Amino acid sequence: MHSLTGKTSVRGAMTRSVKHDHDQGRAFLRVGVVLAAGWLALGCGQAQAQSACNANHVLFADPSGAGAMTGASWADAATLQGALAIANADLLPSNCYEIRVRQGIYQPAASDRTISFAINRPLQLKGGYTGASATDRVVDAANTVLSGAIGGGNSYHVVVIGGTNLSSGNRKYVSNPADPNYTLLESVTISGGKADDATDVTEFRQSGAGLYCNGIGSNHECSPAIVDSAFRGNSALADGGAIYNNGWYGVGRPEITNTRFTGNSATRNGGAIYNNGRSLGSDASPVINDTIFEANTAGGSGGAMFNDGNSSGSSSPSITGSTFTGNVATGPGGAMFNSGIAGTSSPSIRTVTFTGNSTSASGGAIYNKAENPTGRSSPIIDNATFNGNTAGGDGGAMFNRAAVSGISSPVISKSTFSANQATLTGGAINNNGVTGTVSTSITQSTFHGNQANVGGAIFSLGNLGGSQPVIASSTFNGNTAASGGALYNALMTAGSPKIISSVIWGNSANSGAQLFNESSTPAINLSIVQGSGGSANWLAAIGTDGGSNLDLDPVLGALQNNGGPTPTQLPGAGSAALDAGDCTGLNGVTLVDDQRGIARPQGAACDMGSVESVQRLLTLSVVNPAGSSSAVTPVQLPIGLAAAPSCTTGNCGPFAYPEMGVVTLNAQPAVGYSLASWSSPCVANGAASCVVTMDADKSVTAEFTLNAYPFTITPTSHGTVQCTSASVPVSDGQILDHFSSVQCTATPDANHALGQWAGACSGTGTCTIAIDGAKTIGATFVLVSGTTTTPAGNVALGLSGAGCTITSGPTYAAAPTTDGPVGYSFPYGQIGFTASGCASGSTLQMSLTLPANAPANAQMFKWTGNAWTPWTATFNGTGVTFSVIDNDGTSSATATGDNDPTAGNVSDPVLIAVPMAALVAAAPVPTLSQWALWGLSLLLVAFAAVWLHHPSNGRSRSSAAR
Repeated sequence: MHSLTGKTSVRGAMTRSVKHDHDQGRAFLRVGVVLAAGWLALGCGQAQAQSACNANHVLFADPSGAGAMTGASWADAATLQGALAIANADLLPSNCYEIRVRQGIYQPAASDRTISFAINRPLQLKGGYTGASATDRVVDAANTVLSGAIGGGNSYHVVVIGGTNLSSGNRKYVSNPADPNYTLLESVTISGGKADDATDVTEFRQSGAGLYCNGIGSNHECSPAIVDSAFRGNSALADGGAIYNNGWYGVGRPEITNTRFTGNSATRNGGAIYNNGRSLGSDASPVINDTIFEANTAGGSGGAMFNDGNSSGSSSPSITGSTFTGNVATGPGGAMFNSGIAGTSSPSIRTVTFTGNSTSASGGAIYNKAENPTGRSSPIIDNATFNGNTAGGDGGAMFNRAAVSGISSPVISKSTFSANQATLTGGAINNNGVTGTVSTSITQSTFHGNQANVGGAIFSLGNLGGSQPVIASSTFNGNTAASGGALYNALMTAGSPKIISSVIWGNSANSGAQLFNESSTPAINLSIVQGSGGSANWLAAIGTDGGSNLDLDPVLGALQNNGGPTPTQLPGAGSAALDAGDCTGLNGVTLVDDQRGIARPQGAACDMGSVESVQRLLTLSVVNPAGSSSAVTPVQLPIGLAAAPSCTTGNCGPFAYPEMGVVTLNAQPAVGYSLASWSSPCVANGAASCVVTMDADKSVTAEFTLNAYPFTITPTSHGTVQCTSASVPVSDGQILDHFSSVQCTATPDANHALGQWAGACSGTGTCTIAIDGAKTIGATFVLVSGTTTTPAGNVALGLSGAGCTITSGPTYAAAPTTDGPVGYSFPYGQIGFTASGCASGSTLQMSLTLPANAPANAQMFKWTGNAWTPWTATFNGTGVTFSVIDNDGTSSATATGDNDPTAGNVSDPVLIAVPMAALVAAAPVPTLSQWALWGLSLLLVAFAAVWLHHPSNGRSRSSAAR
């Protein structure tokens, strides 16, 4: 192990070799030491493939069996071992068998660990049946469990296909349903196998605890279909905790679909699967689709899978649509180890996710090893995601090692490496050409947020061999290291990296924030490299300027789902990467799409980097009522426009926006109108705006509506209020449109008049209201007195020696309507009287008796010659008392209350007034004709001036005029 920090030279590590010590003699089944020629001769007469099944036999299996246990029906179901025995006993290859397995738990034996569920002939084993009918079934692996958890320890193998030696099983088991050798395991869970027989020198009982797939020998093939199943908690002392796929000198190509491998382990290699394709003519290359490998562990290499293509053999699985997560290896390859030592291990990995895998050594997700001139380990990786994988050594996601003239040159396209971490070098990838050749090609891929001490994203080391990665149309952003934030290239004696049409921006390191070169001169053209100066001011330390390079902001968006199977970073509006790249990829091949599958180019030329920005079109539609000028305006400027467009009616646009841009639309309702709705896909953002994400062309409609409001007419008494709008009557609570005009008329009852309007109305006549909101109106009506009828009899005047007598009255007249006090009603009209013979200048104490109690807030006004003047009076129930002084011509009516300036004569008109805010409501307002009936009396008592000064005379409570 070594550590490279800062600018430390890596020359001392030239001869470093990450050695995978794997004993070739222990990797395959040692069953008899015989010559390969003997295997070729053995059973050659059985090698003839059948074109069709002569008969189809269906057997039924139950955990305990039933009835006669013939397997002919659920009523006579066999045990699973019994059903297998029936099928295995039929030596006629053209007979096809299907075993329907009822839901439940099945164990190979009571306590004998050497006994397995043996499949020695092609057949279909299907779990999940309920037993309710021949076909009633729930396809769920958890329902049917083949368990090795038996008494006396666990089974060495839960299932064995192809026999335990060369002669005990059929020669071929294939995954093609049209072939009579079709073999299927479907909807079962295989768990609890424990291959830990340390005394077995053949290692047969040390590998493949869940399933041992025996494809050993020429013309022998173990390639069953494994569908909708699960392998859980199986463990092996040697290799392949769940499955040992043995294609040694034969073929092992199981087709595994929609299956889950969880918590399996191997002390050595391949925590879940070990594919043994070692030796000439061997092929152990399973086809794996839509499958999950989770939390499997290996004490050696390949936490989930070990592919052994050594010694002129081949192990190159095809893996599609699958996930490797949380797998752990102590040795190299947290998830997968591909071994091509004098052989080939170059898996095809497409649309696969590697997340959270780890190793204490190197290659957090994948370790590719090629040694010897014929050694190859060059996986094809397409549309893959490597996220959060870690390595205690080098290559947080991937380590590519070529030694002794071997070649490890993975082809990586349309993939994303993010948040991977290595303790030493290569946060995402380490390319180590130690005495071999590593020429990794990377096209249209994204490296973001990876971290290492040296080479935050990629570390490439020639190291007496060659390491010349070729990078085209890719993006490096946010990677960090002490040296070489994105790329660290060292000791490139046999060649240097090539970088074309890529973006290297926003990475960080103490030395070489974007690139650090040690004895390496990358050739760079048509790329954005931060800090390079661009072709116009090229910084030589970056590499060789191939022309058309830029040092301008690519305006990269966040790493996110922008469409396609992998997360990417879109260039935003104004990005220097737009239309600045080259559509020619590696080896002169024209790029037709980007990392997501979006067609290239979208503009005049391809964009630099892994993603081609698409101009998404936004069409606006506005539905406006007649007369409305309401509008919709986008906050963000469309591409190519200097001002925001305003859409008022019909369709507007389309307007171009950067892909995945977020556009806020603001509604601008005209006066009297409001926004009624936004159409999908715009998401409301407050009362008058919405937000639309431009992940595709979008159309948004805004609909406006004319406002309408309630019109309320409050109840009134002693009159009516009638309203119309456009000559149509308007009722209380009616909803009226904005811009409406309402005319209201107040009609008083008999003997009443309009006091005042309330609410939205004012004035004294017809009221007109403009509707621009909710409106409420009302009116107050007041009684007016108009009769001059005098109650029967005169009021007697008590004298106190002054000789003052009433000469007329009381008289009654209508209350004033034009010059009376404002804001009052006069329920008793105008009351008057005259007196004569009074002592000149004397004070008269007057007493008025009303037909009903006066309101507590009543007050008096007196006519004082030319105006009604507030006058002090005392109200006590029905009685009203007040004072008047005889105006002898030397004073005034205002001061005395006497309107007759003749000495000895008194004239006294008065008003009993009630504020209109507090009208009398306790009793009906009297009409003028009721005065005589009620016997209104006006008692005028005149006292001499001496009376006022008499000490025995006190005043009742008085009320000042208000």
